[in-house]
Amino acid sequence: LWAAVSLASPDGGAPSAPLRHPIEVKADRLQVQAKLGQAVWTGHVHAVRGETQLQCDRMVAHYRRHHGGEAGLA
Repeated sequence: LWAAVSLASPDGGAPSAPLRHPIEVKADRLQVQAKLGQAVWTGHVHAVRGETQLQCDRMVAHYRRHHGGEAGLA
């Protein structure tokens, strides 16, 4: 399973700024829990953003809806 995460916070932390470096995530499983506002990747998780890489067994992204319907990290 591979996903390019567009809910990542843009550089500088400003939610309305353009996303310069999306996070690319590979994992065995992705579960989106919309009511809780989170996405959970499990199993051989490998995330890459620019030059930064992360490997773990489980990764959770918390997000919220902004005005206009776009998702962003909480």
